[in-house]
Amino acid sequence: MKQIESKIIYRIVISCLGVIILMFSSCQTDEEYVEWNEHITPVCPAFVYMADNTARYAVEYAGIQLADSLPYWSPRTSRLTFTADRSYLRPSQLNSRLRVYRLEEEGRVLELEEELSVSPIVVPRSDTYTTIGLIQLSAGVQVLEMNSSGADSTVTSLLFFYADDRQAPGADSIRITVLAVDQYTLLIKGNRLDNVPDTMKTVTEEFTLAPGKLSDDIQLNADYYSGINRGLPARFFYRISDASNGTVIQDYKVGSSASSTAEIKLSAVKRDNIPYPVYKSSLMQWKYQSEEIPFASPEVLINGDKWVE
Repeated sequence: MKQIESKIIYRIVISCLGVIILMFSSCQTDEEYVEWNEHITPVCPAFVYMADNTARYAVEYAGIQLADSLPYWSPRTSRLTFTADRSYLRPSQLNSRLRVYRLEEEGRVLELEEELSVSPIVVPRSDTYTTIGLIQLSAGVQVLEMNSSGADSTVTSLLFFYADDRQAPGADSIRITVLAVDQYTLLIKGNRLDNVPDTMKTVTEEFTLAPGKLSDDIQLNADYYSGINRGLPARFFYRISDASNGTVIQDYKVGSSASSTAEIKLSAVKRDNIPYPVYKSSLMQWKYQSEEIPFASPEVLINGDKWVE
């Protein structure tokens, strides 16, 4: 009998200890989650493009050194590699001064200094963090802010740049004219722009761009010809001219192949027979192809958030 009572008491004690341990673990996990959710945001800096990819940078934000020798982000592998761990910032630190120093033999040279607001992480996970995006062009280091196009999910917000001296020799800046064309009409007209009526092709954007500098936000609507596009997204062709005198450097090009066509290509999907862009924003680079096509169709270097995951 005593042996049976001892076993019962032992089991009760073990059960109570298990409950206490479980309660303690749950409280600790909840406290850690609350601390993560309400008080800190993990932040990492990264370069998305570098004209000189041998350069190295130190980055400071909110008086904290985020990276001591920041390397290049490769668009080919889509991987970010950091030389420093993520820094964890509290809400009071998320609107602070950013400083970027280029590392030279003689020491650190300040290349960028500005006030910057960082978005907090709302739903924390172990793999979530906020990135301070940086881009290095011939004009220097800039903060890359990928702005979305707001609530209109048929629109993509784009940033452009070009950096090859062969693209517009002698021109201090270029004028880019973007022509939206109804894709269905273009198809039935034999892919010839001259045959497309004026009602089915419209200049939607014109902007000036200097070499080695980012453009302002340019917004393109995949459903520009809503109701008459047969569910096909609009196509966007462009003309390049010298901004100072209007001389055409490259006219609109609709060729028989992708390499002989010059257009801004948006990734789009159809829902309810309406074309929607996949991404809210993208950074694109015009590259040199040939004397005939110095501004080939711009390549996407990085995409922003998706409209629909």
